[in-house]
Amino acid sequence: MDEDPIEALSEAGRPAVLGEVCGLFAHELSQPLAACRNYVETVGAVLEGSPIAPRSAESAGLWLREASRQLDRSLQILERLRSVMHAPVEALRETSVAEVLDAACADERPAIAAAGVRLDMQVAPSSLRALVEASRVQLAVAELVANALRAVRGLPPAERTVEVAAARSGSRVEIVVADGGLTVSDELLERMNEPFFSTRPKKFGLGLSIVRSVAHGHGGALCIERRVPQGLRFRLQLRQPD
Repeated sequence: MDEDPIEALSEAGRPAVLGEVCGLFAHELSQPLAACRNYVETVGAVLEGSPIAPRSAESAGLWLREASRQLDRSLQILERLRSVMHAPVEALRETSVAEVLDAACADERPAIAAAGVRLDMQVAPSSLRALVEASRVQLAVAELVANALRAVRGLPPAERTVEVAAARSGSRVEIVVADGGLTVSDELLERMNEPFFSTRPKKFGLGLSIVRSVAHGHGGALCIERRVPQGLRFRLQLRQPD
């Protein structure tokens, strides 16, 4: 039986893996925490009577509520990461695929906008449902979108597109994340299926290992394909409701 990539962490070199886990936490948490800080600083400027901030109690209340929402997002991200790293997959529930993808992409939208990347999302049919533990699949999709974002960031602006789609594929529901990044050799494509392989220096490939573990925990699989003329396509296969 193949060893689960997450369970193999203890054999992979704890200091390096710990650094990779911390990096994953930092990436996931940086956006909502930075947004929260901005809202709190704006409210502080209002309370101090800054001439550049509108002196409106109503506006201050709105910003504080938004800061609270961003903190809730941070707590949800921590819970998702904790559940993936430590807990067995809970009972799978019939869930709207569109809602899972919307929640997953919400974490990446600020980075996508900052990089000038167009996000093309399609779910067919819009009522498509899958048997999943939603928090884990959200984390897996968010990781695939983050990978795609890194792949297209250096392309000309008109070519910076990340595609996210979901549809039925035989007896499965398939979530596809695709980019038009660099051309990948046969050897590199094969190595991307290895646990902890990464094309980035000093990285352990923990992100794809987590995605693969999520897929296996749902009775599915992660397939990686080369696109023509360039780029990659990641297929996350999940179960359909009976």
